[in-house]
Amino acid sequence: MRKVTPILQTLICYLFIVLFVYAAVSKLIDFETFQTQLGQSPLLASYAIPISYIVITIELVTAVLLMFDRFRIIALQISLLLMVMFTTYIVIILNFTAFTPCSCGGVLEKLGWTEHLIFNGVFVGLALIGIRIANNSQVGKRYIIQQSIIILIGIVSISILYGLSEKKSQYNNAFTRKYIPHLAEKQTTFDLESTGYYIAGIDSCYLYLANTETPLFLKRYDYLANQMKDIKLEIEQYNLPYKRVIAYVQIPYFYLGDGSVGILFRGKIDDWKAKTISKGEVYYNQFVVADSSKFGIATYSTKVKANVLGLLSEHQLQLNYNSLEKKLDGTFESDGLDMQTKIGVLVKLHFYN
Repeated sequence: MRKVTPILQTLICYLFIVLFVYAAVSKLIDFETFQTQLGQSPLLASYAIPISYIVITIELVTAVLLMFDRFRIIALQISLLLMVMFTTYIVIILNFTAFTPCSCGGVLEKLGWTEHLIFNGVFVGLALIGIRIANNSQVGKRYIIQQSIIILIGIVSISILYGLSEKKSQYNNAFTRKYIPHLAEKQTTFDLESTGYYIAGIDSCYLYLANTETPLFLKRYDYLANQMKDIKLEIEQYNLPYKRVIAYVQIPYFYLGDGSVGILFRGKIDDWKAKTISKGEVYYNQFVVADSSKFGIATYSTKVKANVLGLLSEHQLQLNYNSLEKKLDGTFESDGLDMQTKIGVLVKLHFYN
């Protein structure tokens, strides 16, 4: 045993050195992602920045201390403290919070929570064995009390940190973003073979894709069958100088509109044949569907010489001249990529009022 114990102690120290160096380097390689993951943790979100630096520093310093015999006892005790803290973190995450990303990095990030607990438990045991071997003078109650205090410090410190983090995130109605991981999962991949596609509609069974270059063709993706189907749309008037046709699908109808010629079509998805429901009443830049007979539009008003929002329904047009704020020329600052959001808000306000 006298020959085996030094070898065992050295082996334990080497295992911890490899663990801490690997974990620290993995975090440093993708440091920004590591900080982001900590920021998403419901336990550490409020202290993500300082903790990201402290954890890496302690891991590297502990790994260096483990290389020298004179510091091995204190280094093994720090290792025990770290592993207890990591284990307590996982226990709190599993039992008292809704979710958390893994912030370990590297191969350890691939472990499940059960495997992670087992992994940490093994290294807690190795730390206790290493401390016992390194300090033969401490036996019995003194050894047990000393290590119990270290374990207790690790558990209490993480528990206090959890309480403080929750208090800080809720203090004065603080706005802390917590992103749920894996909310959207990849289902499949399709090669659309060209660019210019946008989402025209979504329902419980299908996803509809339209293309700005081929506006009279839709692609329909079936979630359950995992199949893509091409659909040809038919309209009443083909001889107009169309420039920017936009398609929407809202079951049981589909809609086509081109503001450059001031026309709107509506048809049923049973036969994909559209009829004209508005022509020449207004020329618009964008439109959104409110229901089967009401549409929100964005258009340019010669009256106020600015972009305005409006509601088109049953051949009636209502314009709201105050919905967009004009500061300088009235054209560019009241237009933009979020125009559809503004139109949608105006339509909702109209319905509720």
